[in-house]
Amino acid sequence: SMLPSETAIHADETMQSVFFKKFAEKKLQTFEYQAKMLSYREEEFQDKRQKEKEEAKGPFIICVDTSGSMHGTPETVAKTLCFAILKIAIRDNRKCFLISYSDIFRTLELHNLNNSLPELINFLSMSFHGGNNEPLAMKEVLRILKLEDYKKSDVLWVSDFVTIPFDKNTLAEINKAKENKTKFHSLTIGQSGNKGIIGQFDNNWLYDLNNPNSVLTLIKNINEL
Repeated sequence: SMLPSETAIHADETMQSVFFKKFAEKKLQTFEYQAKMLSYREEEFQDKRQKEKEEAKGPFIICVDTSGSMHGTPETVAKTLCFAILKIAIRDNRKCFLISYSDIFRTLELHNLNNSLPELINFLSMSFHGGNNEPLAMKEVLRILKLEDYKKSDVLWVSDFVTIPFDKNTLAEINKAKENKTKFHSLTIGQSGNKGIIGQFDNNWLYDLNNPNSVLTLIKNINEL
């Protein structure tokens, strides 16, 4: 690792005492292999930590109430939220599954943008109508959570939650999913939601239709996912 100039000193008999003095004092000039190696290892360590951090983020499952009671501003909020979550999923390379429901439900896997974009555009352009069936939609969420690609997901549910409560079996499965590190987040549109259902979620966000600052709060909550 010595520089050529130090080798030259060692080769000169009259300068060898100087060479050995510098050697003993560990003052010989050398190439910075060690510094470069430490720098490389530090970068490698940082990359590893970044990858671990990214891997810690699970997929998204977005469940959107598309019943008639969501028509109007709630519909716009729901569609905007789906698009924002999709952008996050693409940015962070996270899988994303969309469930839209009223009396029945539709599903759409969104992690492959090229394949799912036409269907997403179709979803964002449709009108909301019909009744709602949260228990049926939750059973579909729980089914997806058992798939290998969607374990430990962040479940984000958008609804006014004007509906009947979940049954005991469904509640038990929700608690089991929580034990497997699934997080349930609710975004309630308006103030008339069923408190019994909303209380089953880990995080509860409220979009107040009469508060213009609700949009800013929603953006903050999304960025924290």
